[in-house]
Amino acid sequence: MTRPMQHRFFKSAVLLLGLMSTGCYINTQRFPAPMPGSIEDLPKGASEIFKAGPEEVLLMRISDPVYLRRPGENSSYPMHFHNKRTYISPGYWVLCEAGGRAELVFITRGSEMSLSGNNTVVLGSPSRGEPLVSFLEVDNATLSLSSNDYVELVGGALLSGEGGPFVLSHPTEEVLVLSNRSQAPAVVRYLDEILDLAPGETVHLPLLAAGASPREPSIGFKSLEAAGSRWSLRGTASVVGQGKHHLDIIADADHEIRGQGIRVRLDKGERVEFDDLSPKKAE
Repeated sequence: MTRPMQHRFFKSAVLLLGLMSTGCYINTQRFPAPMPGSIEDLPKGASEIFKAGPEEVLLMRISDPVYLRRPGENSSYPMHFHNKRTYISPGYWVLCEAGGRAELVFITRGSEMSLSGNNTVVLGSPSRGEPLVSFLEVDNATLSLSSNDYVELVGGALLSGEGGPFVLSHPTEEVLVLSNRSQAPAVVRYLDEILDLAPGETVHLPLLAAGASPREPSIGFKSLEAAGSRWSLRGTASVVGQGKHHLDIIADADHEIRGQGIRVRLDKGERVEFDDLSPKKAE
């Protein structure tokens, strides 16, 4: 039984040597071949978005598990039980898992932050005009901010306000809850809206698949305060009626209206009426 197998192996080896001696090229690439493309066509990675910066931040590990990721790296390492305090800089990731607690002290700026549970934040560089931190994931967080600082919330909305504490929680997958427990107002920039959060107030921010980053007015748009909201208008139009939660506009020429997450285009003479613009309470 072994001789035929040895014979077949010998013939295969002779055939392979013969092909190699005649200069034949043997392509061992498995099907399909690698897809064409350039690395320059790939989107920017986290190392390009979250870059290192000059500021220094004190991180205190209160309880495990807490992990760190250096700027430009893709792997994290744990803060061990004997390493309770360390200094980090912009571009660092701070990751807490269930049961983990950590505190961040922004020494030269006067801002502080406490994280509890599943949280992922990335430090920014305020000297470059970046948020103090960007939240990629949040379970429970408490913030105290200086007058010149702001943070980017999960989804892209921006929070600013002097003092604190401002309390963040994430009770459901679709909603982020922000409470102002300070004695000063806070401001949230959410899509087209600028929300003034008075002391003691709480706001529920929907987490949209398209994100909630503030939309800057485009060229040619002007702002209008009406019906308790901020609107962006382009073209010529007349406000023919408005109330506390009602807005009625007629276009004198080609016109576009943006606000409340709505975009409406009107031809000359067309009219649009917005009603029941009052904020709705969560059921």
